Amino acid sequence: MIEKLEKLASLRLEEAERKKILKDVEEILHWVEVLKEIDTEGVPPTTHPFLSSLPLREDKPETSLSDDEVFKNAKGKSGRFFKIRRPGWR
Repeated sequence: MIEKLEKLASLRLEEAERKKILKDVEEILHWVEVLKEIDTEGVPPTTHPFLSSLPLREDKPETSLSDDEVFKNAKGKSGRFFKIRRPGWR
């Protein structure tokens, strides 16, 4: 299971890190089982615990940054894209 998580996240973990993550995942799964045991009979389903709405600002079009401004601090770029090292590689 940990190897699959490593692959999905493009990570390379040391054995000690794998053991720690496995322990954490097992603990999370334990708490999920505890939550499954809670009697929710008669409790209506909710999608959000708070009924208030979030304050929103008016949507106003604004001028975007120029390409020069966007890329001025970038370590690398390729055309109109940031160029980065492959994630998970050291």
